[in-house]
Amino acid sequence: MNMNLKEGFNSDASIKTYAGKNMLFDIEERIFETLKFKKDIKILDLWCGAGRTTFALLEKGFTDITAIDFSDRLIEVAQKKDSRTWNIFSVWDASNLGFDDEKFDLVFFSYNGIDYLPNRELRLKAFSETQRVLKKGGSFLFSSHNRLCLPVNRNLLFTQIKNFYRIFSEYWYTKQSFWNIKTYYSNPYRLEKELIQFWFQKEKVFCNSDFFYPFLQTFPYYLYKKN
Repeated sequence: MNMNLKEGFNSDASIKTYAGKNMLFDIEERIFETLKFKKDIKILDLWCGAGRTTFALLEKGFTDITAIDFSDRLIEVAQKKDSRTWNIFSVWDASNLGFDDEKFDLVFFSYNGIDYLPNRELRLKAFSETQRVLKKGGSFLFSSHNRLCLPVNRNLLFTQIKNFYRIFSEYWYTKQSFWNIKTYYSNPYRLEKELIQFWFQKEKVFCNSDFFYPFLQTFPYYLYKKN
């Protein structure tokens, strides 16, 4: 099915896929257990969808969360989940954040969200906007598809074969449960070069599995600090 980005994430199939999940994935749980952020830090949950990570962080005791997504339908679902927290959710684009400079201690861009911005210009704008709204010394935590990864399952192998003729392209097409989505495939080296441009410094790479070298992981999580 061919849809643009907003149509895809506003579709009924998208709502069905994302509406019911309120949880951190295992790797995200491990990251927050390892980093031990203070509970009163200001968090921006970027592309929060229907609140999967937002509600999980609230349950962990974090008290100051702002959650945004560009899909108005997913935000509407998140707002209806709990009337006490509806006001922390709002519609914004990651490449054009409507917040003051140096407002947040942590920007959390979970589950490869950065990779679905449809072109390089918007991707770099998202990095720039993240840098702008982070306090000095603030943390940027995100995951990203890694084109150097090993094909550890059938879906990933199929994706690599299907996109073989795009081997020199920055964007591949990956199959979601409801559409084929244009997806940025980077690697840890390229990511670091991109983020250095915006005065970020790499702190740590978190792996989905302990069995492979970090640079061969499917989509590692990265922790960068704003210099």
